Amino acid sequence: MDKKILSVVIILVILLGVYSYVTFDFAPASTDALKVGVIGVLSGPAATSWGIDTQRGIEFAVEDAGELGINIEIIVADSEAQPSIGVSEFKRINSLSSPDLFIVESSAVASAIKPLVNDVNKPIFFTAVAVDDITKGSPLLFRNFYLCSVESPLLAKSAINKLDLKKTVVLFQKEPFGESCSKFFIDEFEKMGGEVVLIDDFLIGATDFKTILLKTKNVDFDSIYISSYELSLAALFETMKELNINKKVFSTTLAYSPTIRKNVSENTEPFQVFFSGTEFYLESEKAISFGKRFKAKYGTEPSHVAAYSYDSMMMIALAKQIADEKSISLEQALLEVEFEGINGLIKLDVDREVQNPVYLLAINKEGKAVEVN
Repeated sequence: MDKKILSVVIILVILLGVYSYVTFDFAPASTDALKVGVIGVLSGPAATSWGIDTQRGIEFAVEDAGELGINIEIIVADSEAQPSIGVSEFKRINSLSSPDLFIVESSAVASAIKPLVNDVNKPIFFTAVAVDDITKGSPLLFRNFYLCSVESPLLAKSAINKLDLKKTVVLFQKEPFGESCSKFFIDEFEKMGGEVVLIDDFLIGATDFKTILLKTKNVDFDSIYISSYELSLAALFETMKELNINKKVFSTTLAYSPTIRKNVSENTEPFQVFFSGTEFYLESEKAISFGKRFKAKYGTEPSHVAAYSYDSMMMIALAKQIADEKSISLEQALLEVEFEGINGLIKLDVDREVQNPVYLLAINKEGKAVEVN
């Protein structure tokens, strides 16, 4: 073969390989597709359930939106729940794929990415982010998730008013989610006349809690508040049982995640663990239907974050539809969306937050969540 022809063939082969690689990572969307960059949590200790479930909820909604004729392409990156990685992946995706909108999960990552909103000048939609005031500062910031400022005060008030518990220990994961939720709990508990007798923190993914829990042997208390991801929560309940610490526990909704639900139930007494939740864990008709479909598709029960991320992605899909019909921006269209989702009515308020009613729940002797009146 002629050397010049051979050189051309080699170059074409190389170019084809590069094109295939780029296409695999960042598939080009059709002209009418909405491109959504997802900064998820797919590995690390925080991915035990909610990180994977968030991704599955988004994928599920993209499929359902497709059935409605709404075309969405998602470009996914893994932050590992680490702010520095999340920021790096956010910038990388924006540079290489230029999404129309971003979905970001994890309070720590969201807090780090929020200041970049004016740089990209695109809507950022937070889900699985409970830290307070995340939508403040820009009309391009949106959220659909429960708030530490709502959940934690409910638990504090319930501890004192419903269960007459006045002395508590507070243990929290040392990052924005754990710090924010525990602060709101402490503030409300003390405001209601309660006493916080011990406060301690731990790192994400910690599983050795003997030293921390042995400190409780030296104080007088009747309850424990815990703000943490699932891996540490499971270890805390196991160690509490081992050390015979049989106190009422108030925790985040993560205490009832399917991944650790059996662990929590086996290591505690009925009505020992209390948490807040939406209609999803009260098994509304929509929640039951979603749970069946989710399990049929993925083989596992969905956690509350799957419901939140599904509703969030559907809100974005419907906003795309409205934006196309009315020739308005995506951020304007998001403010017009209103529908009945898995967690109830999905509609943004003046702060661009979706706030559904939350209820005090407890785990009964069958290991099920029940409302506490």
